[in-house]
Amino acid sequence: TTVRWTVRNASKVTIDDIEVKGNSRTFRNVEKTTEYRLRAAGPGGEYSDTVKVVVEDPPPVIRSFTSDASSVKKGESTILRWTVSYASEVSIEGIGPVQGSSRQVAPGATTTYKLTAKGPGGEVVPASVTVEVVNPLPPAIAVIHSFTAEPSQVEKGQSVRLGWTVSNASEVTINNRRVQGNSITVTPGAITKYRLTATGAGGADSREVEVRVTSPGPPRFDRPKSVAIRPGSFTMGCSDGDSECYGDEKPAHQVTIPRGFWLGQTEATQGDYEKVIKSNPSHFKGADRPVENINWNEARQYCVAVGGRLPTEAEWEYAARAGSTSSRYGSIGNIAWYNGNSGSQTHPVGQKAPNAWGLYDMLGNVWEWVADNWKAPYSEGAVPDAARRVLRGGSWGGLSGDSRVSFRVFVPSYRDYNLGVRCAWDSP
Repeated sequence: TTVRWTVRNASKVTIDDIEVKGNSRTFRNVEKTTEYRLRAAGPGGEYSDTVKVVVEDPPPVIRSFTSDASSVKKGESTILRWTVSYASEVSIEGIGPVQGSSRQVAPGATTTYKLTAKGPGGEVVPASVTVEVVNPLPPAIAVIHSFTAEPSQVEKGQSVRLGWTVSNASEVTINNRRVQGNSITVTPGAITKYRLTATGAGGADSREVEVRVTSPGPPRFDRPKSVAIRPGSFTMGCSDGDSECYGDEKPAHQVTIPRGFWLGQTEATQGDYEKVIKSNPSHFKGADRPVENINWNEARQYCVAVGGRLPTEAEWEYAARAGSTSSRYGSIGNIAWYNGNSGSQTHPVGQKAPNAWGLYDMLGNVWEWVADNWKAPYSEGAVPDAARRVLRGGSWGGLSGDSRVSFRVFVPSYRDYNLGVRCAWDSP
């Protein structure tokens, strides 16, 4: 506080016996009520007066009262914080006196906390803060969004990928075996049903998939394009009016093909053969040209490798005629490569006109091995020759007379540049 005065005719002024100058004096940190005595002395005498300064205690001040969280879940806690001045005691209703500037609380229900501050200067109006208590959400239930098997059908011994998507799961099992990630690969055996179980804090979810396991089917073959040949009857051997026939083409006789079959639309190409046998013995190279330079055993092995067989001699002639009774199914220049137009080489298959059943090169290009051993003439008493096999159809190097549907030759199983194959397949 500052004490001020006005005096005249004074040579010395003191306050509480301390000489002062000027007309004021500031006293700092006044802690109690104090009476200050001013004395003024001069030639004419001395004068004194007093002034009293009353010191009062300030009231407490609550500057702030907050909670770190305005709402908590039941069982959780928050911290109450406050700033107070001029207080000798701070208390919180329901808790009692508190020290420092904070207190951790865990309300059991929504609570309004009231902070009271007391001091020599009195008691302040309480400050309050409310903390809301909310009921916690129930634990989340595990959810399976998808569970699939790809593929859903396999042959025995093949593998399947099981894939899934889940949420809120702390553990995932398949058939009670714990799994990680979102997929596994399995090989179904005796077990073909798979149950996925996802477990979380709030409960579990499960889903099941079944994999169909089949026995391995027949081998898959790289089968060339073929034509369905229906069962039927025909006259096999020398055609009516054919003056070029040899004795081994006789007698013409009735033959029945009791069961339909499939026959290669063209002679087997080098591309077909190499894809399966992994070699190409042909002299005249070209993927679309007929494979040649193969013996009877190699021809048979190739047909077996593509799931078929060699046609019988009767099947071959039945298919070559395609319902025709003539020696050829068209003009030789239009349907066959022979020594009159081949240029002494094979040609890509399918360039000449087909017969009525859509079969190409049944005449010309390369001779075609058939399944039979040689037997001639066509009579019940003829004995097959186990050392010789039958070829049909003529070739690029043959005479025009070789390219007739009834013409037949016999050879031992050997290789030549004009010997090829056309496969047959049994109908299912």
